[in-house]
Amino acid sequence: MKTEIVDVNETRKNVHIEIPSDVVDAEIDRQARVYSRKARIPGFRPGKAPATVIKQRYKEQILHDVVNGLIPPAVDEALRERGVEAVDTPDIQNVNIEPGQPLTFTVSFDTLPPLEPGEYATISLHRPSSAVPDEALDQAMQRLRDRAARFEPVEGRGVDHGDTVTLDLARTDPSGTTDTHSDVNVELGAAALKATTESEEHRLATVSDYLPSAKEWPDRRLLLTAIDVATGSLVVWNKRSSATLVEAVASSCAAPLVAPPTTINGRRYMDAGPQPGTSAQLAAGHDLVVVIAVARSGPLGPPLSEEVVTLRAGGSRVEVIVPDAESLAVLFPNLLDETRRALCAEAGCAQGAAGAAAWRDLLAAP
Repeated sequence: MKTEIVDVNETRKNVHIEIPSDVVDAEIDRQARVYSRKARIPGFRPGKAPATVIKQRYKEQILHDVVNGLIPPAVDEALRERGVEAVDTPDIQNVNIEPGQPLTFTVSFDTLPPLEPGEYATISLHRPSSAVPDEALDQAMQRLRDRAARFEPVEGRGVDHGDTVTLDLARTDPSGTTDTHSDVNVELGAAALKATTESEEHRLATVSDYLPSAKEWPDRRLLLTAIDVATGSLVVWNKRSSATLVEAVASSCAAPLVAPPTTINGRRYMDAGPQPGTSAQLAAGHDLVVVIAVARSGPLGPPLSEEVVTLRAGGSRVEVIVPDAESLAVLFPNLLDETRRALCAEAGCAQGAAGAAAWRDLLAAP
């Protein structure tokens, strides 16, 4: 077999291959015998037709099979002899085959570019440690425990962290339509605890920066609300609480899934926003109660309307301030969109400036 290699470029190669005519004719004869055993030719019994008849009648099929039988091994042998390796299936071109003539064709393929390793004697390698840290082992064991865990009923105490509560859930929209679900399993605060947020330390530092001149509780009465993540109960912080002012503000602003819950005395607390209402009932007993609520204008709906009725029933005069149309346009639909913080502040200041005189007279009225 004759071969001639041509470098098209640094990586592209062409190899011209010629298979001798005696090899080609021998393969033609072999394929003719295969066809003779299967051919049905009028005037001849099966397998008795002369080879010349078979070669003439099935010439195209026989030559096709000869090409497919001779070219693949010839290509492998040529590449091996030349010491080159194709990175993909070689492209076969310019195939010429005739009985009594050599089979010629061209193989075109790409090879890997030459690699200059450079100076590597000074390179040092370090085998990475295969030791499994205790923390990873503990996490794997905990996943196995969670997978095999079963729910067991608990009686005689309230809900605590890690408990799953089974309850019937009824949700009523403003139109009065109620959506009811039975036997719903809820792990209180689970989403807030598992959410990926900034660290609690970073959050406390941010809140502290928000209060540059007020690190301590003021002398006047100030109440801040939060929710105990484990129990779902409302907690009210004040000057006599065990929480610092920074911790109380951080917990009161720890929006679930956005900010980390705040740890105070070993327990975790988050924003009371998910709890219905505005906590206006905490102002019960005052002569005048001003409720600033992030709600849409128009008739007040529950639970805010119920809070107002309760306060007024207790003898308080209640005034409610809600965002105007311009403020609503930048507040909704996402109250937690920080990119709109400046727009919200500007809209609130504009509403305050526009309504200051009217509210001053309203609040001064007996």
